[in-house]
Amino acid sequence: QEFDLRDADDFASLIRGDINRPFDLSVDYPIRVHLYSISGGESSEEGVFVRTLLMINVHHIAGDGWSMDIFKRELYAYYEAYLLSDTDFSLPELDIQYKDYALWQRSYLTGEILDDQLVYWKEQLSGYQSLDFPTDRPRPGNVDYRGSQEGFVLNIDLSKKLRLLAQESGVTLNSVLLSGLSILLGKYTGQ
Repeated sequence: QEFDLRDADDFASLIRGDINRPFDLSVDYPIRVHLYSISGGESSEEGVFVRTLLMINVHHIAGDGWSMDIFKRELYAYYEAYLLSDTDFSLPELDIQYKDYALWQRSYLTGEILDDQLVYWKEQLSGYQSLDFPTDRPRPGNVDYRGSQEGFVLNIDLSKKLRLLAQESGVTLNSVLLSGLSILLGKYTGQ
């Protein structure tokens, strides 16, 4: 989707809204691409200054860290070829592609190996009880997965302390935050 904006427009809030808009995977593609052309402000010899921003928003179901690194490298390579007017540019083929991995996994996870994996994971996940949250109203009979969100911002000092804790513990920041959530859930439920 393309947007032509003037400097007077509040393009920052439009971009922020586009970044934070949830994906509805029942109707949306898991990748959104927006091109913002922002005109106004400074002038150049050719006319009005135009700044162009490209936003590529990828749902986590469509890409992981490994594939995003490849995507960024290839996007930069194409962009550089565009700037150099290199019309003969093409990317080298990857040594291994996701379809190769998917085919390997499908052929690997069959028969006894698949059965062993199913038994293993059923054992690992058995015996866990549902969390018993104190609620302000009874749980509905039919689960519809509708919910809401609460936004918050961690201040810089707390962010630094959390990163330091992660570093000292030899884990990722995600692991620290996930542990914090687990402690919170334990406090609320007594489980």
